[in-house]
Amino acid sequence: MIKLPCFTVFNLTIFAVKYLTSLLFLFIGCVGSVKRPEKIDKKVSFSVIFGSCFANDTISLFLDEDLIVDKLSIQSDTVLGLAELYISQRLDSNSLLIRYNTKEFLKPPIRLKPAFDLKILKGSETYYFKLNLKSGRLILVDGCQGKIMIRQSKKELWFE
Repeated sequence: MIKLPCFTVFNLTIFAVKYLTSLLFLFIGCVGSVKRPEKIDKKVSFSVIFGSCFANDTISLFLDEDLIVDKLSIQSDTVLGLAELYISQRLDSNSLLIRYNTKEFLKPPIRLKPAFDLKILKGSETYYFKLNLKSGRLILVDGCQGKIMIRQSKKELWFE
């Protein structure tokens, strides 16, 4: 006669709990190590404001690979320190607004990742920036000191 080990319901329950717990930790470890793709917002709010030191400069602007404005000539107001080019997309809007001089243009909204590339062509010079909307959704483009500089803000910008 063969003697089998005595398994009680209690022993089986402990074995099952240990086995399931090990599987759970293995699963969590695998899921945590998988690189998740960056979330893309369907509608993203942001504003790009062109500020000081532009003097009849020809500007083209790309957000990621999307051409937003192409070869526009901009001039900064010497009193206000702002150029006449403003780009904005709001969450409640179904369009990308471009204000140039006194005219407004609407384009289809663009889809941006939270981290994106900004490329500006100023005349024959090209400037590349890696931006993140977590650093601020208000993007100020400045043309002072002979080069393009970018500042981001999470709050409203006040010009004095």
